[in-house]
Amino acid sequence: MSRNFKCEACRKASETLHMRDLDGKWVCAHCIPERELNACKGLRERLGLTTPRAQQRRKAA
Repeated sequence: MSRNFKCEACRKASETLHMRDLDGKWVCAHCIPERELNACKGLRERLGLTTPRAQQRRKAA
C-alpha cells in the first residue's frame, strides 16, 4: 500500500496530510494558511516549516 497521499489544494504527493480549519480539506503542510499556523503554538516547528523572519534573513544574506 502506498504511503503517499495527494494534497486536496495543490495535488502534490505528501507522506502526511493535515485537516485545514478553513474548509476541512486534507492538505500538505505548505498549504496550511499562515493564520492557522500562528494560532497553534509550536505547529510550525512540528511540521518543519521556517518562520517568516527566518525566510527574510535568508533572502537578505
